[in-house]
Formats: sequence, structure tokens, C-alpha cells
Amino acid sequence: AQWFRGKDRGLAVGIYMTGPWIGGMFALSATNRFIMPLTGYSWRLTFVCYGLLALGIALLWWFLAKEASSSGTDESVGIMEVFLGLIKVPNVRMVLLSGLLAFAINHGYTNWLPKILEGKGMSPSTAGITASLPLLAGIPAVLALPALIPARFRVRGIGVLAFLAASAILVLVNASGVILLFGLALFGVVGSGMVPLLILNLMDTPEVDSKYLGSAGGIFYCISDFGGFMGPLVVGALVDLTGTFISGAFFLIGLCLVIFSMTFILKPRPVLDSGAHCK
Repeated sequence: AQWFRGKDRGLAVGIYMTGPWIGGMFALSATNRFIMPLTGYSWRLTFVCYGLLALGIALLWWFLAKEASSSGTDESVGIMEVFLGLIKVPNVRMVLLSGLLAFAINHGYTNWLPKILEGKGMSPSTAGITASLPLLAGIPAVLALPALIPARFRVRGIGVLAFLAASAILVLVNASGVILLFGLALFGVVGSGMVPLLILNLMDTPEVDSKYLGSAGGIFYCISDFGGFMGPLVVGALVDLTGTFISGAFFLIGLCLVIFSMTFILKPRPVLDSGAHCK
């Protein structure tokens, strides 16, 4: 927020959002084929390997990351006061709820995708590689969409992406062959674009001062990651209850349609270089 404005901000958000998609693509394609054999097919040791990798990245961040120079006064407001100030803004509430649902959709889809593909007759290794297709398709999309979609069209863009994501999930449970691969790629493109557009909408909300965007972003991910946990959990519970992935797919489709409906309430805001302070 302090380093970028306008179109540059969209490009910057797109660049850093490619990280989770590249990491997810690596995890899905490499776990069954490479990591599991190295650990003797032990899930515990596999998670230890990924945990050590995350720890190494955290240490690199600790030593190498630099703070942005602040042009204003230091933030001295407590996190709860910032949260209460932000939650009073209708646009912020809608963005937070949409973020929760978007994470539930993306995590519920990608985490269960290998098993869904195995249910279609693929071997575990083939399913893992095929499940990385949405992530591969999402990398250029998450880089391009935030920069290409103008600020005044972001809200409607979120609605279109949510509707297309619902269509892609329908393709997943009903199609095979080339059409299935097309549906996987489609979900990668549209599913990857929702979160960065929501973040940009949060950044462009005038009531959110740039010096509070660190707190606002933390609140966004805190709430959204709860959806990222609940999405796969609910899909798994529905699969256990019904014995089929169709019920879980329709749950995710329902969430997509909720986001689509909410975009008629979520209002686009003019981009301001300095908004009003949170109060």
C-alpha cells in the first residue's frame, strides 16, 4: 500500500499472489511422486519435510525482509480498535465474508481434487500431477488479472469469476477426458483471481488508511483462512455422509453463487492515495 498505487498496485498483488499457487502446484505434483518415496511413504515424515521447508523460508524472511519507509506517524492503535473500526465499514464486511467463502472454495476444491480424480480411475501419481493443472493455469492468471481489470470493474469481475468457478466445478463432477482438463484449467484461472481482486478492493476502500493496511490484511487472512480450513472439512464430512463427491461439489457451487450474489451488494470505490483514518 505504501510502495504501489493504481495499476502498479494490481501488478504487485498479482506477483506476490503467485507464490502460494507455485507452492501448491509443487506440493500436489511432487508429494506422491517424489517426497513420499523419499520418506518411505510416511505422511508424518512428509509433513516434517514441508514443515522444515516452511521454517527455512521464515528464517530467510526474518533476516532478509526490509520494512517500507513510513511517511506518516507510527501505528499506535491496538489491533482490536483497528478491527472494530474496519468492521463498521460495509464494504470491508463484504470483502471479509467474500474472502472467507473464496478460501473455502479454493481449498475445498484443490485439497480434495486428487481423491476426486482417483475416483475417476486415475492412479494416485497421475491424479497428483493432473491436480496440479489448476494451479499451473492459475499462475499466469493471478499475475495478469489484478493488473488488467480496472478498479471500477473489480467487483463485477469477482462476480464473473465466482460464476465461472461454479461452472468449472460442475464440469469436474460430470465430465472426463479433454473437457475435464478444460474444466480444471478454467477453475485454475478463475479461482486464482478472486482473492487478489478482493485484496485490491480492500486496499482501495477509502475508509482504510494505508498505514492500517497491514492490520487489515492480517484480519482478512485470519478470517479467510478459517474458510480455508472449513472448506475441505465440510466437503469431507459430506463425502462421508453421502459416499459421493457430488454433495461436496454442490456445497462449493453454492458458495460460489453466494459470492456472485454478494457482488451486487459490494460497491466499487474510487481509488484514493490516502483514505480516511480508521476510527
